[in-house]
Parts: sequence; C-alpha cells; structure tokens
Amino acid sequence: MGPALMVRPQEEGDISMMTSQECGECGEGIAFTEEIVLLQVVHANLHDGKVLLHPVLDDEGNFLYEPYFIQFPCWEDIQDVLLDDISDTPPVQDPLGPIKCQYCKSSIRPWERCGSVTFGELHISKRAPQQAHGEQLVELGDPYIVCIGCLNLINNNITEFWDEGVHENAECDDCIHGRCWRMPACPCTCHHEDSHHG
Repeated sequence: MGPALMVRPQEEGDISMMTSQECGECGEGIAFTEEIVLLQVVHANLHDGKVLLHPVLDDEGNFLYEPYFIQFPCWEDIQDVLLDDISDTPPVQDPLGPIKCQYCKSSIRPWERCGSVTFGELHISKRAPQQAHGEQLVELGDPYIVCIGCLNLINNNITEFWDEGVHENAECDDCIHGRCWRMPACPCTCHHEDSHHG
C-alpha cells in the first residue's frame, strides 16, 4: 500500500473549517469537504479487470514523487491547458498496454509509471491518536489514470510539481514521448552515463 499521506492532526476543540493542507497549484488553504483532487505518481496494474494503483516508492519506502492535493478549480485549469496542448497529438498505442490515459488515450503497460487523479474531499478522521482529529481523503469515484507523457506535459508546461519530471530511467522528453523503454535498445544519448540531463 505504501506510506500514508502525511496530514497534521487537528487538536481537540479546534473548530476551524480549514485543513492542514494547501493547494499544490495556487498555495491556498484547503477547507474540509471542499472538492479537491489528489495527484500521485503510481504504478498501475490490472487484476481481474480492475485497475490497481501502487505508489512509486524509494528504497526506504517513502514516496519517490511527492503527492499533491489540488483544489478542483485549479485542476480544471490544468486539465484545460493539457487538453489544448495534446489536441493535435495522436495517442501512443501499444498492444501490450491495456490501460488508457484519460486525456490523450495513449496505452499504458502494466507497472509503467503513470499518474492517478483521485477526486474527493478531506474529512475529519477520528482515528487519530491522543484525542486529535486527523484528516482523511474521502474518494468520490474512480481515479483518472494519466500517462507519463501527459504527466510531463503538465510538469513542464503548466505547473512544476516535481523538479526533475517523471521518468522510468532518466529519459529525455523525446524518449518519454516515444516510450523508448519498451524497445530492445534506445540509441538516444540520454541513456549514456556521460550525458547530461537538463
């Protein structure tokens, strides 16, 4: 399942309607029951016809890519720009990719890195210890699955969420678009140890 998202517990008697979270896009505080999305980098897999999501973790079991809560209007703006950016770009099809990107309709192979966009609201959780009320995401519907190409378009052209983008193995933008890790070998210099990645 991976690590839990870190949220600060609300102390007993705190009547504030604001959570401890801020929007990853605009920086404004997020209120309880406000409609938001959770943007994560995940591995997606199919099991019995259902898409299962697994956070991408480092060797110590921590998130390799920080997850972000985003207010719904901000996500709508990101989504609109993304759809405009990909309007003339054909999807990257792959017969071994049964999962489809919500936005560009490109194929996603099982266990490839991709994104999940989970719609929901933050509610008070009474499971937090020591008389405190923590925060939990109450999901509203199935997550959208976003391919690695669209994730990097968002990160490079709209809002930078991750300093170095999202990669399978430090690929350049052209290799990400072509999904070069699916090939037996890629001649691009971005895979050479003496190359420099911007």
